[in-house]
Amino acid sequence: MDLIRKAIAGIVPARELSCLHVEGLPPSVRIIKARTSTLLLVVTPVEHTGAVLNAFTGDESLVYGLANHGLVSEIGLIRRGVRFGATTRHLSHRMRRHLANPPVPAARTLFVVAGRTADVLTAELAFALESELARLTPLAGAYQVIGSYSFPTLSAPTQLVVDHWVEELRLMLIDAGVPVLEQSAQDSEAGEAGETDEAPERAFRSGYSLSVPADLTSRPDAQRWRLSAGEVRASAICWQGWTVLQPGATARALVVPSNQACLTRKRQVLRAQGILRPHGRRGQVLELLRPLRVPSLVNAARLLFGNNSDGREWRRVS
Repeated sequence: MDLIRKAIAGIVPARELSCLHVEGLPPSVRIIKARTSTLLLVVTPVEHTGAVLNAFTGDESLVYGLANHGLVSEIGLIRRGVRFGATTRHLSHRMRRHLANPPVPAARTLFVVAGRTADVLTAELAFALESELARLTPLAGAYQVIGSYSFPTLSAPTQLVVDHWVEELRLMLIDAGVPVLEQSAQDSEAGEAGETDEAPERAFRSGYSLSVPADLTSRPDAQRWRLSAGEVRASAICWQGWTVLQPGATARALVVPSNQACLTRKRQVLRAQGILRPHGRRGQVLELLRPLRVPSLVNAARLLFGNNSDGREWRRVS
């Protein structure tokens, strides 16, 4: 990291546009600085991994991601995927093992989260940030997360720091061309009446679908998620691109004025079709009567809360 940190301090030459290009590193290696914290994001094509790894010291806490960006190959469609990791020493050893036996099919990009000084990212914060990135990425729905992760309960001070960093990294990763925390593009498409086509990728281009595999709830490899926040409660199943809200979910009847227009229309259509109906005496809560496929868990949270939720309320239960 000495070369990169010296460039940031102005000791060695560097060009800064939307990101930093450091003299001595390949032009495709970019360094993105956080605006309101001391984080750095170093991003490189995998073919230049060696040059980047040489910039890191051996004993330093780092968080990294190895990602592809989706493509069609001779083996068929490869979905966009990312593998996160955290290490407290010798990132180069870890990456050589990954590149020799790739955990991500057709990996194209390596990104590394570090501090402007070596003491910024402690071991505790590194592993906490790794778990938070792994938890939030599938909620956004743009990338699938590869590998298994633990999700420990964080102390309040640690959670506060990690939340701040995640908000910074959301935009930094967009600049890096790896928008793993950004809501899936199809979430923002107009929400008109749902289709009944069984094809999983085409069925809900309109924003939702009522067509759901009958055996979805019994699939052993399906992920199960739960949300409970005040009057809003829901269960959802995620499986191979499907995100399905289960009947009985409750949603707020009122939406905030700033809610996305497509989501407001979607709620109106669902109410008109009787799929969402007032529940309780005062009608302040809506109840979902049928399984409902939506683009992602983030989209589901926004549908339920009637606001621009980032989906953090979801918790995986299996």
